[in-house]
Amino acid sequence: MEGSNYRVERFTLSQVSWWILAHLVAIALALMTWSWCYNTFRFPEEPRNFKTLQKLGFIGEIDTYSPLDAPAARSASPQYLYELFFGLEPEKVNQINDVLIRGYITNYEKIPVYRYLDGDFRIIAVRPLEESDFLYPGLLVQARAYVKAQKNELSSPYPVVIDYFVPTDVKDAQKNFQKGDLLELVKSKHCATLLNLTKEGKESDPTLRATVVPLAYNIYISPDGKEIPLSAADRINIDSPLPVRLSPSK
Repeated sequence: MEGSNYRVERFTLSQVSWWILAHLVAIALALMTWSWCYNTFRFPEEPRNFKTLQKLGFIGEIDTYSPLDAPAARSASPQYLYELFFGLEPEKVNQINDVLIRGYITNYEKIPVYRYLDGDFRIIAVRPLEESDFLYPGLLVQARAYVKAQKNELSSPYPVVIDYFVPTDVKDAQKNFQKGDLLELVKSKHCATLLNLTKEGKESDPTLRATVVPLAYNIYISPDGKEIPLSAADRINIDSPLPVRLSPSK
């Protein structure tokens, strides 16, 4: 009889142990799921998270705006960007870049547009965008800022270079952007938002390089006066690094 009671007691303790273990596993799985969801939705700019959210239909399509209904934000001159960002530590700049991309790929649902870039720029180079680029289709226009030291003086080169995405389906749009042409960015027309900021050049001749894309998808007037209809990019290639490479792949 005593042996029988002992066996029943051991069986009961075993059940309790398995019950506790099952609940611990369930709690661990719940915490892991919560942590995964938090990180995936909190940091959508990370390639793995972006692709997951894209497959689930939570992210990936770029909203189209007119200059009147684009997200509200102040403008920034090349001088403002240079003075503000060039003195920051690389780690801080990387954090800002993550936020800039996060805002863009989520259509600024929770993160406001930081600034819209205003200014005059001289075109350095132009190339068509490829499917391997961050955005496609369209053009990549690289240009250097030109500013006036005094109101009545002629503008001169300034150490800010932009990589400007021109999202468009027009096949021959590249011919309307020539080296040396003046590229004018105006907040009220283009709503050119920042995607990336990078310090480049020698210590004695530093340059701030900015990746920029318009949010206002209207008729764009090229430097030679040609009307080019802009359209939101077909897709975002989150694996493509920023800043973009200057020459197309072979």
